This record gives sequence, structure tokens and C-alpha cells, in this order.
Amino acid sequence: MRERLRGLARVSQWPLRRQLAASIVALLITAVVIIGSVSVSMQRQFLLERLDDQLRISLDISAQNLMEAQSRGDFGGPGREEDGTPPESQEPGDQGFAPGDVGPGPQRGSVTLVLLDGEPPVAQVVEESGGAVVELTEDQISVLKAAEGTEEDPEEVDLGEQGDYRVAAEQVRSDDAFATVIAGQSLSGVHQTVRDQVLIFSLVALVTIVLALLGALVLIRLGLRPLDRLARAATRVAQTPLSSGTVRLNERLPPADTRAHTETGQVGAAFNTMLDHVEDSLHVRQESEERLRRFVADASHELRTPLASVSGYAELASRVQEPLPENVDRSLERIGSEAARMAVMVEDLLLLARLDSGAPLRQEVVALAGVVVDACADAQVTGPDHRWLMELDEDAAEILVDGDAHRLHQVMANLLNNARTHTPTGTVVTVRLGTQGGSALIQVEDDGPGIPPLLQDRLFDRFVRGDSSRSRTAGSTGLGMSIVEAIVQAHAGHVDIDSVPGRTVLTVRLPLSEPAPSR
Repeated sequence: MRERLRGLARVSQWPLRRQLAASIVALLITAVVIIGSVSVSMQRQFLLERLDDQLRISLDISAQNLMEAQSRGDFGGPGREEDGTPPESQEPGDQGFAPGDVGPGPQRGSVTLVLLDGEPPVAQVVEESGGAVVELTEDQISVLKAAEGTEEDPEEVDLGEQGDYRVAAEQVRSDDAFATVIAGQSLSGVHQTVRDQVLIFSLVALVTIVLALLGALVLIRLGLRPLDRLARAATRVAQTPLSSGTVRLNERLPPADTRAHTETGQVGAAFNTMLDHVEDSLHVRQESEERLRRFVADASHELRTPLASVSGYAELASRVQEPLPENVDRSLERIGSEAARMAVMVEDLLLLARLDSGAPLRQEVVALAGVVVDACADAQVTGPDHRWLMELDEDAAEILVDGDAHRLHQVMANLLNNARTHTPTGTVVTVRLGTQGGSALIQVEDDGPGIPPLLQDRLFDRFVRGDSSRSRTAGSTGLGMSIVEAIVQAHAGHVDIDSVPGRTVLTVRLPLSEPAPSR
């Protein structure tokens, strides 16, 4: 049972064309076997009924011959001596009783056994090949005696080298004598006809199945063409970037593949309708993002002036010569620091808005070694309570990328600032620069407490806050990692994270600068 289930499971994984072709062939073979079996059985039954009619005629003739021979008093076996043994070179019927003494002689392929009390049995078979009359052996006579066939219900027996016979017995009584006549007809003709019919039917069935399979494959291929076109269209849609930006889905199935009266047409029509809905949804999403982006940019731009005013007034108030109350002086200090933090946030939002809108960055050849070294030097000054290490490849000076040096420096500064602000004192931060697979590779690794798994998937979202081990400190806007991802993507690169307790690695990959063509 399990093997059958496994076989069905394997078949269900076949392509649809193969499943349909296999199903058609299986059904056709089943139909051919049923039709062939019924046809052969009916033909065999018809031949047996005709043979039984011949057998009844032969049985009646033998019984009539026996009665005639008894009435003449010459029943002693066909040409037998007094001891019951047949003389040599004597034709049947030369003397005594023979089954063909009255009426037509024995037919080819017939067998006759006459049993009379006190007389030796008359047992002979007429061969089909040459018509010679052959005496039956004792074993064959025993088989015929054991047969229970009657005139209404003949029986099949096996006479060894003589083959299979259809036999029936009849009791004959005459002149106070009781005899048994057993007659039979050879089944070789029936068997040969059945074999010929099976062979012919098998050949015809084989040719029919092959032609039907070829025709089915052609029809299946034609019938599945709309699904092939649907699959190709769906593949092209799947390869279209849909995550951001203006998206237009121009893939549609032709009207011939969207006819409602066919199953494939219904699928095609549903596919086109789905693409229309997806395109409308993407259009609405893009408009919403554009509105939000314009709002953020406009709001950030408009906040610059009041923030500058707040910072200016706070600084002006702090320059008053007269001593101020302690709480007022502290308030002015807090106003200035928060205004500065707000200004940094506004600048970050403006930068993200420009990057989201696809504004091009400045393009120049940048040596990453200089960017990494400068950023690490700044980090050592701002974070003296951390250990800062650099590991540069031997050819680090030759690692060049196309991009904006200022923005790439901002990427390094944000990565190092993230490692500094979210790890405890004494954490070792290692910066590596090298190449891998045709890309420049920058890694920032620390041995701090790590980033929680739930936070790793949202690390590059905006305004993401960590847990207590990497909690936000004063001056953090929650936009640093978002800016890192946006700048790296604007340089056709990507950034990855791998963090476990005791080891956090942020990896930036950037495409290397293509060498200038030689003149």
C-alpha cells in the first residue's frame, strides 16, 4: 500500500503534459484490454458452441453405429482378432464394428471410445494433420472414462500428445445390452483461432495506442499553449522589481488566451485581472510614497529656519552678562542641545528624502582606504573608551569605487558610531577592508552583546530602537542605519548583518570601479 502511495506521489510530481499523456494511455490500455478480453471470450464461446454441435452429431452417429452393429451381431472391435488385438496393416472398418460403419465416417480431429460389457473397448482418434486413425493408449482411455461430460454439457480433457478435446458421453441400450459411447472433437482449431485473434488484436491495439499517444501529445501540446504563455508572462512579472519606484506591468495575455468558455481562458482572464489590480495598487502605493516623501522633505526644509532661530536665541540668551538662575541656565543649555539634535534629525530626513526620490549622487573615483582610515581616526577621538582595530588587505590602496566620497564617509561614520553607542566600554571594534568576488568589502565587527534576533530584521528601518543592551543614547536619531542602507543602495551595493552574543558583523559590499579604457 505504501509503495502504491509513493508511486502516486511520484506521478503527481510529473509535468502536466506527462500526467495527461500517461492517463490517456492508461485509460486506452484498460479499454483495449476489456474490449479484447470480451471479444476473445465471446469468440471462444461461439467456437465452443459450434464445436459442441458437431460433437453432438458425432455422438449421435457413433451411438447409431453401435446400435446397428449390435443388431447385426458383429460388434467385436474394428478389425480385431479373437483376443481383441488389431491385426497389422488393417484399415479400420475392415471387419467387426467401426464408428463409421453407418453414416459418414469419423472426421479429422475426432476421438471415439465405445465401451460394451464383455467386449474390448473401441478407442481411436483421427489425427487432424493426415487423417490417420490412431489407437488410444490405456492412459488416454482412462482419461476419457474419467470424463464427466454429457451431451448437454461437454467437458474438456487433455489427451497428452493428441492435445485437448471436447468430449461427451452417451448411454446406449439395445437388445438387453448396455454400452457407453464417448465422442470428442479436437480443440486445436479453437485454440489456434483464439491465438490468431489475440495476436491480431494485440498488434492492432499496439498500433492504435501508439497512434493515439502521438495524437494525444499533439493535442495536449496545443491545448496547453495558453498555459505556457501564461507561465512565461508570470515569470516575466516575477522578475520585475516591485518593491519601490514607479512600476508598470505591461504583461498581458492576448484575447485568444482569455476566452471565458475554456478553462485555460478563465485562468488567463483572471491573470489579466490580477495584473490590473496589482498595477493599480502599486500606482496608489507610489503616489502615497511620493506624497509622504514630499511632506517629509517640505517639513524638514521648513523646520530648518525655526530650529536655527531657536538655537540662535538660546545661544544669545546664554551670552547675557548678568548671572542667570541655575535652572534657567540649565534650561537654555538643554534647549541648545535638543535644537542641535533636532537639526541633525532634519538633515538626516532631508537626505533620506533625496535618496528615496532617486536624486543622483556625485560620481567620482573614491579610494576606500582613505575613507576607512579617516573614519577610524575620528572614532578613536570620539570613543577613546573603545579599542579600535583596522585590518586592511595588502592591496587596500588600490580598492577603488565609483561614488560620493562624502556619503561613503558618512556610511563609515554611522557604522562606527553605531558600534560605539550600542556597546559597553572596552568593546573591541575591528574594521576590515578587502575585496571578494569582484566587490569591495567593508566589515565592522564588535565583540559586544549582539543584536536581538527580533531586531535584526528591522535594523535598517527608520526610527528603530534597540533593547537595553543597545539602547538609544543622547544624540541618536534612530536614522543612522537607515541612512547607511540608503547610501549603499544608491551606490548599487548592499549591506548585511550577522549578529550573535559576543560577535556582531555589519558587511558592506560595493561594486569596484571599472578601469579606464586604455588608449
